[in-house]
Order: sequence, then structure tokens, then C-alpha cells
Amino acid sequence: MQAMASHSVKAYQELVYGTPEFREAFWQATPIDLVEHARLGSRPSRRTQSADLRQLRAIPWVFAWTQSRHFLSAWYGLGQALKCFAAGRAGGLERLREMHEAWPVFRQLLENAEVSLAKTDLQIARAYAELVESASVRDHIFGLIESAHAQTVEMVLRVTGEPHLLAKQPVLAESIRLRNPYVDPLNHLQIRFLRDWRAAGEQRRSEELRRLLALTVHGIAFGMKSTG
Repeated sequence: MQAMASHSVKAYQELVYGTPEFREAFWQATPIDLVEHARLGSRPSRRTQSADLRQLRAIPWVFAWTQSRHFLSAWYGLGQALKCFAAGRAGGLERLREMHEAWPVFRQLLENAEVSLAKTDLQIARAYAELVESASVRDHIFGLIESAHAQTVEMVLRVTGEPHLLAKQPVLAESIRLRNPYVDPLNHLQIRFLRDWRAAGEQRRSEELRRLLALTVHGIAFGMKSTG
């Protein structure tokens, strides 16, 4: 577990702190400004008024990725960790499968990851990525996320032996399938009016626009059964 944790942390930090374009993509491709405006939680969203991601608190960070359907903070790095462990030693994949079968802690970790991977909708996430002004930044960062998601799904299924995500949680899988068609329009409305929100600037934003966007935030959070 320590070996996998090290690989996972390295992959996660390389994306968030080691990729120069990531900060620009995050501030533009997620509704973080809506989340901050809502003033969720008992403390300010940032420790200091800085665009440095290290100053952003955990709740708005996770909430922004949930709203935009990336769920990135719940699974990014896991696929790399599993792959490195499986390939880096003889019988690595078999050992992972044994851990999944015999160790409830590890099994629960993968089950939690499955839920977040299943809730992730890369088509919706791509629509949010279109908010990024630079096409090169958008394609680079979203490409990394898309590739990591595919790798993580592949490795989780190789370890669990399941044919698809949530194969052993059919009720939850069906719940997500039924909810998504109702949540997707809220995401598209949020994207549409988020452009107006940002273009208007702080001084010219109407109360009507604020309330409309607040409704999308609440509706998406309720539909995803997850906030941050």
C-alpha cells in the first residue's frame, strides 16, 4: 500500500502542481467561481486571496470537480499506482487480486473508486473544458484526464475481475443511469450561463443570473448525491 500510495501521490501532484497549464484549466473549466461565490462551509474558500491552488481549501476543490462531472480528486493517480504495482514485480497483478479478495480495506477503497469513476461523465466534462480559452491548454489537460480515467477504469476492472464498473452494485448503477438524463441538462445550463456570468463581471451580474446558476449548483449536487 505504501508503494502504491507513493505512485499515486506522484501522479496526482505531477498533474496539479507539475503541469504549468493545469491551474489555468482548473479556474476556467470548472465552476469554481460559482462555488466560491456560494461561500460553502464555515471558512473562506481560500486561505489567502491567491490563484495558487495550494491556497484553495478542500471543500471548494472537490465541489468544483464534482459539479463539472470530472470527480478528478476521487480517482486520479489510482490507475497509475495499480499499473506500476502490477507491472513492477513478479505476480503483481495476482497479489492485487488477492488483496481485493482478502482485505476489506483495499476492497472498499476500490469500490469507492468505482462509484466515482462511474459518476464521471467525460462528455459533460469535455463541455466544461470548452470554457478554457486556450485550445492548446484545453486539449493538453483534458487529454491527460481522459487518458488517466481510461487507465484507472481498466486497472480497477483487471483487479476486481468485473466486466464493467459497479457490476456488483447493480442498484447503484441503475440509479446513476436513471438520474443522469435529469442532471445533464443542468450541467449544460450551468455552462451556458457561466459564460454570461464571467463576461458580465462582478459589478454587472444580475440577481436573476445569480439565482439561476445557484439552482444549477444545487440541482447537480443533489443529482450526483455528492457535494464535496
